[in-house]
Amino acid sequence: MSKRVLLFVPAAFNRACLVRKGFAIRVVEAKNPSKRVQQAIQRLLYDREAQKKAESFSRVMAQWDGPKLAAQLLYEKLGMEQ
Repeated sequence: MSKRVLLFVPAAFNRACLVRKGFAIRVVEAKNPSKRVQQAIQRLLYDREAQKKAESFSRVMAQWDGPKLAAQLLYEKLGMEQ
């Protein structure tokens, strides 16, 4: 089995994006949320298609220089020159 990484994304928008991409599951509030989370984890651990999609997305994200892009965005939004 390949290496697993749990990702906790604070923004609902980002979580919804991962669900749409096919490698995350939205767990709604319930009487027993830990059971639902455990079920979602088990489902994703053995979902080969979700694994392929996550690995593909990981390769795309690895090409981005996040800190540099964030700095550029701040410079653009705050009107500062680089």
